[in-house]
Amino acid sequence: MKIYETFFKLYADFTKIDAISSLHNNGRHRDLIFFYFKLFTAIVEKNESKQKELISRISEIQISYVKENKSLSVDIYDMPYSFNSGGSQEVVFDFSEAFSNFYHAYFLYDKHRRLLSDDDFKKLYLKNISDFHSRFFNVSNEDIINIISSNVDTEHLYDGTILKQSLMEFNNAISHLCSCFIGKADKAPNTSRAMTHINRGALDFYKAIIRDLNFVNRNINLEKLKDIRKNEFQSIGTQNGATSKVINSYKEYITEILNN
Repeated sequence: MKIYETFFKLYADFTKIDAISSLHNNGRHRDLIFFYFKLFTAIVEKNESKQKELISRISEIQISYVKENKSLSVDIYDMPYSFNSGGSQEVVFDFSEAFSNFYHAYFLYDKHRRLLSDDDFKKLYLKNISDFHSRFFNVSNEDIINIISSNVDTEHLYDGTILKQSLMEFNNAISHLCSCFIGKADKAPNTSRAMTHINRGALDFYKAIIRDLNFVNRNINLEKLKDIRKNEFQSIGTQNGATSKVINSYKEYITEILNN
């Protein structure tokens, strides 16, 4: 459990700035959260050399991050940090199982993005940009696309970054776990909420892939998708075991599409 203690104490330091920075002009440090995702992956995979490398990298970035944003600092948890190990073995095991589903979904999302042609990627990029702008400004999608399309460089559009909404679900899940491992919150409800967030993040990956494929007119098995969606809706409000089955259905469905 020592590595989990190290992880959550590091993350507790991160929350000192993120609690305010996320609502401030600076915004969230998503690159740092991505490193936490990579570290948790290395922990679940029991890759000790990768763990040491990432802990060193996170510590280096975080020292600068805290120093540069000292005015935003707020102590979320009592100092010095104390790791609440009671019942942690079961919590970590259950969450690690759910996290494995999340990681596999990320792996398939990354694979899908790398398989897209430059033309498809440009179409998706322009659509996402225009959809975003149309939420805030009274301008048509066509006008926005005409303005920015001539300046799009597809070479660096995708560099292995994670889907932001899924990354935020990971961050929310870790926040719940930190609140009971470093803070004094109850384990049971926070573990349940962490599982909900991490499962939602996995589903977000798969749904993003499907939306991408539909937009670039790739053939998908619509009848199979209908069955998955039906099971998903029927599992709403049930235990995480039912959600896990739905996630596995999406995984099999997307794997089959990407392998064809």
